[in-house]
Amino acid sequence: MSRRLALIALVAAVALAAAGVAIAHGIGAPAKTDVVSADIINATRQTTRERTCTGADGSYRFAYDLFKGPVSNSPGGRLDGDGYLRLMSRVNTATGNGTAYGDLFIRGTSGDVKARARIFAAVTGKTTLSGALIGGVPGQGKLIGTFTATLSSDWTSLSGKIGKDATSAAVIQTGSCPDQQNGQENGNKD
Repeated sequence: MSRRLALIALVAAVALAAAGVAIAHGIGAPAKTDVVSADIINATRQTTRERTCTGADGSYRFAYDLFKGPVSNSPGGRLDGDGYLRLMSRVNTATGNGTAYGDLFIRGTSGDVKARARIFAAVTGKTTLSGALIGGVPGQGKLIGTFTATLSSDWTSLSGKIGKDATSAAVIQTGSCPDQQNGQENGNKD
């Protein structure tokens, strides 16, 4: 194959890949936002690594926990599946206050990824997480919203919510809006 033919084939492959990504992310499609919510029900801790240390204001538990449990009750089943939450936390053992962050993956019954998101939360009273999640739903758009959870006192189980109500919502958003002046697209292109 000549170099020129190889270069043309490479350019064509890159263009096809870019078009596939654009279609998958809704680029060129009209903007659309759907409110979603889901319940994480009694996820159990699968593994943990933890240590304690002394901070300026007391003793801390630094931990890496992996929870697994069902995700259900989402509109149309969009987020229903098996939830996996990898959670890193730093919590003052005396006050119960701290931070937690990690990754949430939701897999469908066939093992397909239904959603993945990064979670950032404040921990209060040792067992309450309140925060946000930012991620995506493959082929459907960005997933952004609130994340709340309650942990058992020994941190072996967790129940939570993605979105909660009208004041603590989560949304899936995709598409963009055409620029009225020059026909170019602007805005959210995922």
